[in-house]
Amino acid sequence: MTAVALAGPLTEAETLSFAADLIERWGLCRDNYEGADESLCPAGAVAVALGEEPGVWSAPTERFVETGAYDIGRAALLALVASIGRWDMSSADDLDGEDLANYVAWWLEDVSPSPEQVLHQMRAAAALSSPAEQIGASA
Repeated sequence: MTAVALAGPLTEAETLSFAADLIERWGLCRDNYEGADESLCPAGAVAVALGEEPGVWSAPTERFVETGAYDIGRAALLALVASIGRWDMSSADDLDGEDLANYVAWWLEDVSPSPEQVLHQMRAAAALSSPAEQIGASA
């Protein structure tokens, strides 16, 4: 999938909402960042919403980190993981983007939520997330 980002600055809430929209459009992938049919997992969709390839969490590019998009994506994933409520988040400061993407993957595997439940959880996390620093998204 080609990375696509919204024009203009994104917040963590906007990133989660856009990522949910991408999953709604392309489908939910449960076992990788992106499926062969271009479906996306929540972490992959967050990356695409920020203008990156779905698997960027495994090897963040220097540009991704330097633009601040990594921080917004990490905050979006942290909001999602915290909203799932399955893990003690007291050590959240020590978790990087790949760790958070793994937590989301474990949730998909362990609970096997329906696509509708995943979308609901992402949108609820977006609604509950605090305003974050905005970044200029680049394609």
